[in-house]
Amino acid sequence: MYRTFMSKPWRLNSDFGFVAPGEAGVNFITTIKEPNNCRIVSWNTLADRYIHYHRTERPYTERRIFSKKIRHALLQQSFQYFVGIDVDFMCLQEVDFKVARRTLVDRNSYTRLLTPTGHGHGDTRVDACCIFYKSENWILLGKKVVHLDDLVDQYGESFRRGNFGIIACFQHVSNPNRRITICNTHLYWNEKFEFVRLLQAHYLCTQAKKFLDKQGKKNGLKNNSVFCGNLNSTPGGLVHTYLSNGTKPGG
Repeated sequence: MYRTFMSKPWRLNSDFGFVAPGEAGVNFITTIKEPNNCRIVSWNTLADRYIHYHRTERPYTERRIFSKKIRHALLQQSFQYFVGIDVDFMCLQEVDFKVARRTLVDRNSYTRLLTPTGHGHGDTRVDACCIFYKSENWILLGKKVVHLDDLVDQYGESFRRGNFGIIACFQHVSNPNRRITICNTHLYWNEKFEFVRLLQAHYLCTQAKKFLDKQGKKNGLKNNSVFCGNLNSTPGGLVHTYLSNGTKPGG
């Protein structure tokens, strides 16, 4: 059984200071994980490169929110909180690698999978989508990186957005019958281009289906599957409706 938990990683205290999970009585998940459950976090951590956009759009927001030093400290505290509540998989978007790596890989037993990045050189992305998994409990059976710009060949330059998705299949160390496939992605952000996000989501789902079929034939077992990501879509929107029931609004 796989249950979904949603938690807000940070909040402001009464003095407008920042409090990470686990501090000052802040506990968003208090239940003990049952033996056959797993925990998955999906979170856009906001890469440092993109902070200036948010600063411009929110002129009345406390400037401390955009401080790299404060943000990095809180990110590390939040990651450590997720470690403390025994999260199996962390699906992160807009990841600043060093912050996540230090806490999850260097200090704890997580392994990372990530989408390609050119570190901002030329037209490449400075950030990536990552899946951090608890490698002492889970074995990676296979993975696939999906370049959503593949849509350009069929639909034109409007679909060249530099977005990726990553799909990975895992097997539990102590129980080979426990398997799960996770997809993590970050769809195009511009609110005027929901048709782009819809095709991106559909293409990623078709690639995930092929991946699942291949894994099923290879390993002989069906997998539970979870779709994570920053979809830049609201309830009732094209992407949300498509992923919920396989159709677009109105048909």
